Amino acid sequence: MSSLVSIRLGECGFHGELPEDILRLPGLHEIDVNTGFQGKLPESIGNLEFLTDLDLHGLDLSAPIPNSIGNLRKLKNLDLSSNHFDDSIPETIGKLVQLKSWVLSSNHFQGSIPSSIGNLRKLQILDLSFNHLDGPLPSSIGNLRQLQVLDLSPNHLYGSIPISSIGNLSQLQTLDLSSNHLDGSIPSSIGNLRQLQTRYLSCNCFHGSLPSSIGNLRKLQALDLSSNNFSGKIPDSIVNLVSLEQLDLSSNSFRGSIPYLTHPNNITSKFEEHPNSSPGSGLLHLNSLDFSDNLLEGIIKYSVYPPVIGVLISSNEHIPNSACAGNLFRNGLHGYGCVL
Repeated sequence: MSSLVSIRLGECGFHGELPEDILRLPGLHEIDVNTGFQGKLPESIGNLEFLTDLDLHGLDLSAPIPNSIGNLRKLKNLDLSSNHFDDSIPETIGKLVQLKSWVLSSNHFQGSIPSSIGNLRKLQILDLSFNHLDGPLPSSIGNLRQLQVLDLSPNHLYGSIPISSIGNLSQLQTLDLSSNHLDGSIPSSIGNLRQLQTRYLSCNCFHGSLPSSIGNLRKLQALDLSSNNFSGKIPDSIVNLVSLEQLDLSSNSFRGSIPYLTHPNNITSKFEEHPNSSPGSGLLHLNSLDFSDNLLEGIIKYSVYPPVIGVLISSNEHIPNSACAGNLFRNGLHGYGCVL
């Protein structure tokens, strides 16, 4: 048994305490157990110095994560999701410098995210969603330049997005900070995240106007900024989000007219009115649009398409009832939803 390098126990029907004997096999490289065990993660976990993969998701483990977790210097993948771990995340987590994927979602963690997280420079996936974490986002998060997925929803985080840090995450594809207590404005450096595909910031306390640099996010497919305190005009550069499929700006305080959502390719004079858009740009893949509960006025200007399946613009005081019917959707409005 001393030469055993991998243990996988999935859907085997085992139950009871997680056997500590498993943790006395010093040559282990992989532990993948997702069946029936309960109890706590013992300090002896730190003895597995060759461990690269630790997957204990979906068990019934509780109590804090032991500080000895920091001894697993070769660990690349850590998944403790869907358990009952509580207390704070230990600072020693910052010693896992080889870590690429760190998933602690659906637990009962509390306290702040440790600043030592900034040491995990190889991290690609960070999922701390569905916990009770509070405090601000650590500025050291900007060190995670290989990060592709950042999910911190929903928690009790507060404070502003670190201006000097968020723009460093140039490989980020998924950003979910929804259902927290974050505030402040969205930094213009958000435009540096050119690989971003989904961005969820809904149900927070963000305020101020949207930076025009949002138009740099040409790979963005879903943008949800609903239920915040944003104000000002929707930037014209939003027309450059050529991959966007879902746009939700509802329940804010946006004012003014709605910008062109597709570039009027054949109408030069209208293009000149919108210098932040570029020829060939437009929300041509948009299938869901929600501008409800704002202070917008005018009409939705789709100069040439796209086929939006759902359009919600209700509770905007100055948008006339003809706001949808008077625009040129592909094949008209037949088959599409328009709630006024």
